[in-house]
Amino acid sequence: MISTTNARKGMGKRIYRPGDKRQRLAMGLILAVSISLCSCQKDNGDVLSRPVARINEEEISFAQFQTAYQAFLNQYDKFLPNDQAKQVELKQLLLDQMINDRLLDMEARKRGISIRDDVLQARIQQELTGESLTDLEGGRYLDKALGEWVRLYKHRMMQEKLMQSEVVGKIHISEGEMRVYYQENQERFDMPEQVRVRHMALEDKVTFDKVSNLLATGRGDFLQLVREFSTTPDRLVDGDLGFVERGVLPQEFDVVIFRMREIGALSSLTKPVQTQIGYHIFKLEARRPPQRMDFNTAAPLIRDILIRQKEEEVYRNWLGNLRHKADIRINEKLLQSGVE
Repeated sequence: MISTTNARKGMGKRIYRPGDKRQRLAMGLILAVSISLCSCQKDNGDVLSRPVARINEEEISFAQFQTAYQAFLNQYDKFLPNDQAKQVELKQLLLDQMINDRLLDMEARKRGISIRDDVLQARIQQELTGESLTDLEGGRYLDKALGEWVRLYKHRMMQEKLMQSEVVGKIHISEGEMRVYYQENQERFDMPEQVRVRHMALEDKVTFDKVSNLLATGRGDFLQLVREFSTTPDRLVDGDLGFVERGVLPQEFDVVIFRMREIGALSSLTKPVQTQIGYHIFKLEARRPPQRMDFNTAAPLIRDILIRQKEEEVYRNWLGNLRHKADIRINEKLLQSGVE
């Protein structure tokens, strides 16, 4: 049986595809909207203060739109063709995204969705790899945009909570659907040959010679030597790298560990793998031949895939309903020309 954890590692390259240029542009639109939300720019003229769009009782000013549009151009101009028609289309797409964003905010408020301060604090701390909001406010990273950044982060968390409730939480995947997907896509669950190894990295030749001599003469225990001499973080788990397939580790490691056949065997102590961080010794713990993940192990992965497939349709229909019920008015002339 293949563990789900390692199955996820092995399946990553097979099931998920990297984003294309259209996806990058879509993410850029979202980023631009985010920047407009935390912009401190004030309206400095009659045109800028005019609404480019009204959504129910709320407005998006031309100043807010221009801030978002400029932010997008600054980051994604290289992806955009020098075509007036395409630029007009981009403005329409960007405003559409801003309207959707405002509708989500309205719906979140309507449903009383909120984020507790302790939840916000924990999420920020996780994102900042250990830095707490208190640390930030204490001045270590303090700047004038911090308050707006935190407000924007909380804003996004509220939208995530809304989406979880109204979209993801309403998607139901049956076992029958999962089994059909498994039968129709079995090749996606083929797992390549894998080996499980322990590893130690020794910083210099003197240390390597000392450790290799202890191992060769049977006077040293591999795990104890890892704990005492290895210099890489995996020493904290006794050098255990888990099950890996080709291409996960550096190529010079793969050449050695996939040639090892006997369980318990060590890599060469006379011709060690050498890299910039030192000399490396491996111990083979287990091997797995190429095999196909069984349905029970694949089920959590299949559920995630089917949820993502349904998410787009459910979200599109739900958002379409929000837009249908809303009173949305766009000043097309102001949007395209900046003047009325």
